[in-house]
Amino acid sequence: MTENISAIGAHEWQAATYVPVTAEQLQSMTVTSAGGATPQFELPAGTELDVIAVNCRRCMRPFAEASEQPCIAV
Repeated sequence: MTENISAIGAHEWQAATYVPVTAEQLQSMTVTSAGGATPQFELPAGTELDVIAVNCRRCMRPFAEASEQPCIAV
C-alpha cells in the first residue's frame, strides 16, 4: 500500500479544555444556533483554561504518542 505523500506533514495540535459558561452565554448560544449560525462567545480577559488533552487535528493522535512522528492525516 502506498501512502499519499500530500497527506504526510506537520501536526496541527489542538487542546481540549474545560470552559466555564454562564447562563447568559448559554442562552445566547442557544438562540444563535437555533437561527442556524455557529454559536460563539468571548471569554473575559484573564480567564484561565485548564487543558484536558492535546491531540493533532489532522491525524487525531494524542501528543504523547505522535509528537516525534510525522502526521499522516486520516
